[in-house]
Amino acid sequence: MKIKKIFFTVSALYLTLSLFISCGNKLPQADEFGIFHELSDGVKTAKSEKKNILLFITMGGFDAESDDFVSKILHSPEYKSSLGGKYVTVHFDFGSEAYMNSEVSHFTTDEERKAAEALNAQISRNVSLARTLNLTYTPCVFLMNEDGYAFADELYSEVFDSVESLSEMISEYEPDFVTFQEMVDETKKGTPVERMEALNVIYQIIDDKYLPTLKELFKSAPEMDKKNESGLVSYLYFVYLMEESKKFTAAGDFVSAVGVLRDAAQSDTLEGEEKQQAFYMAANLLIQAGASDFTAILGLLNNAVLASPETDLAETCRGIILQATEILSGNEDDSESSSEVK
Repeated sequence: MKIKKIFFTVSALYLTLSLFISCGNKLPQADEFGIFHELSDGVKTAKSEKKNILLFITMGGFDAESDDFVSKILHSPEYKSSLGGKYVTVHFDFGSEAYMNSEVSHFTTDEERKAAEALNAQISRNVSLARTLNLTYTPCVFLMNEDGYAFADELYSEVFDSVESLSEMISEYEPDFVTFQEMVDETKKGTPVERMEALNVIYQIIDDKYLPTLKELFKSAPEMDKKNESGLVSYLYFVYLMEESKKFTAAGDFVSAVGVLRDAAQSDTLEGEEKQQAFYMAANLLIQAGASDFTAILGLLNNAVLASPETDLAETCRGIILQATEILSGNEDDSESSSEVK
């Protein structure tokens, strides 16, 4: 039912291979405060060190507290020795100074311009995730497991005013870190059905606002259950599609969002109502984007009807198709009449 983690030569060869492997897989380097500025870098380190992640987001110059929080708390020796030692810290800085430093035209040397370009690309990647998290205020912190999957967050309050109070607040989540990691681990062991059921539990329990950070986990649903023994593949893979399309629409990129939905709907991964919703959403996004290819829009809506003909959404699609056909037919008649008059 669908409902809403001992020979010298051999030793020498082993040592050589170990050195080669370690050199080819160096961990990202934190800044002088022990902080990373890309979630992917934080995840690599967190997995290596078996630590959870604290993702801080600030907007210095755009709110009243971010600058003080960064300088007095995040960049303090006390933070580095306490929370910085226990967790992997990632900081998304969307402050005015960061944007100034990412503006290539402000610099003259090649080295400065390259640094600005790199920072600009980094900010763009971070913004891509942040704009899907429905931020209401900064500074804020997202609590994540070692995979970068969020399960809780805290907005600025008086506890952000000192390392001690911030540490006390984070410590209250320690049991939740453990529970959440156990839930994620359940998706990595057992039979395909057991793994999919564990993934469904996560979907039912975790607040929807954290799903953008978990989308890669849901993307793996078809691989978890290749034969769809659970009957949940379409249902849970659609969670990934929703978040992936949302990432593009949040950036105003309707073309990519439509492509994601249309391609998935035309594959064998989706079925029934999920296939229908993907076709319908693709058509709706084309309409929102002001597309004039009515043949493509009507084709998507018709496919939505065919995917699951007995649903309320199918009836809605039929109504839209009928209205659009009548309007287009009327326009054609008007055009023909005008031609005859001339």
